[in-house]
Amino acid sequence: MRKLIASILIALLISSLGISLVSCADEPADNGSPTGDYLYDPYYNRFKPDAPGGAPISVVGKDFYFEEIEIRDKNEEKQVNDERSLRKLYSGVFVRFAAEDTVEFVDYSHFFSVPETKGVREGNVLTVQATNKTGDYTFDIRIEIHEGKILVIHNLHHHDEPCTYSTITFSYEEE
Repeated sequence: MRKLIASILIALLISSLGISLVSCADEPADNGSPTGDYLYDPYYNRFKPDAPGGAPISVVGKDFYFEEIEIRDKNEEKQVNDERSLRKLYSGVFVRFAAEDTVEFVDYSHFFSVPETKGVREGNVLTVQATNKTGDYTFDIRIEIHEGKILVIHNLHHHDEPCTYSTITFSYEEE
């Protein structure tokens, strides 16, 4: 009987040790990303509508005014304090389209000014490159064009925090 109890205890000890070793593995946890890098994809995420397909929406000659900003990190967590600060700074920014593929970010406070820049337009997505004021960081600005609004996505304000992006909504108001 003692041998049976000792065998059972040894088996339990070995199985619990095995479970402990498996749960403490050095492998990174799966965070839901197909590549294993980050959960949050700033261009295709559940917190914003996808860029519309179909015929391109015309934006030439239109001005879009700041409406809202959302910032999320690589784990999809909102950066509320950053949003509050940047919301105040973006309140004076508007976006002007000189052509279907040429955009200018106008900001008289010079917080987020981007001179008239020609980009690459594919359907209802325009991508342009800009450089920060100090000239040490070049970043992509993705502009998703919707009826009556645009979504501007970039990582300028958080370029040193991988996969932390701002999604900024600008609206068009007919005069």
